[in-house]
Amino acid sequence: MSNAGQNYVVGGGSGRGAWLLNNPVGAIFWVAAQAAYEGIGPSNNNSGLSPKSPLSTIAQAITNCVTGRGDRIILMPGTYSITAALALDKNAVEVYSWMPSAAVISSPATTGAATVLSIDANDILVDGVTFSCGDQVTACVDIANNAASNRIALRGNTLLGSGAVSTAKGVKIGDGTNDAADVLLDGNFIDRFLYGVVWDGTRPRILGNNIIIPSTAGSAGIHVPARGSIGERSFGVIRGNGFTGAENAGTKPVLLFSGAEASSPMYLFSENHLANVASVTADIHPEGIVMNYQGNSTATTPVLITG
Repeated sequence: MSNAGQNYVVGGGSGRGAWLLNNPVGAIFWVAAQAAYEGIGPSNNNSGLSPKSPLSTIAQAITNCVTGRGDRIILMPGTYSITAALALDKNAVEVYSWMPSAAVISSPATTGAATVLSIDANDILVDGVTFSCGDQVTACVDIANNAASNRIALRGNTLLGSGAVSTAKGVKIGDGTNDAADVLLDGNFIDRFLYGVVWDGTRPRILGNNIIIPSTAGSAGIHVPARGSIGERSFGVIRGNGFTGAENAGTKPVLLFSGAEASSPMYLFSENHLANVASVTADIHPEGIVMNYQGNSTATTPVLITG
């Protein structure tokens, strides 16, 4: 069965979506959590090349993709529970939810995976997917944990943390050894992780996201850890985001540096909206902090902290 003659518009969470007209670049693999309308039940024995003969697991869809071909994976509405990390390790793959947030990848408490989605490839897009993370999750989306991974885009996704995990990260960009260059986080909702984002790669663009900071001890919106072997992490752009402290999180910082980073990454921190979060002055490129909007904050100095 092929995609010939099929015309679909996939919503995604970014509002951009994808027009699927036989995908002249690569194949389209459909995954369903329940029986398809006028189709057969989802099964990994199906071709997955039509919404009426879908695959049953995201892992199988990744297996079916050919690296570098430009394949797409479409997740139909429903909940996909996982007990092992989804390893997206093939170049030029796009993953969409059929409708914004309608496809939920769930890592259940106690039985789920410590990492929900592990990306170790180049030129990846994930759009409109909901990630639900149980108490055992240490990273919801982990980019470049095992191999350098460049040009990764997360658009319009929802990442839900429990708020109680002392190690959980929403999106981890690089690991200090394997670089993640030119990552784009655009319009995601990241709710109650110890760190909403960990910046340990080169030239990230963090634009238009909403990051909820929990009251967990040591939490922060964006964390810049002590650098590893990749050296200087340069020129990040953090613009147009909303940072909100949940519950009594008013003392939690938006941007947290580990240690004294004398030659820390240059960044532009501008046009962000801050409410119920802490602001602490620091001398790490304060010239990059311009035109931010503060609501009920604990101070009015630049939103930055070292330690």
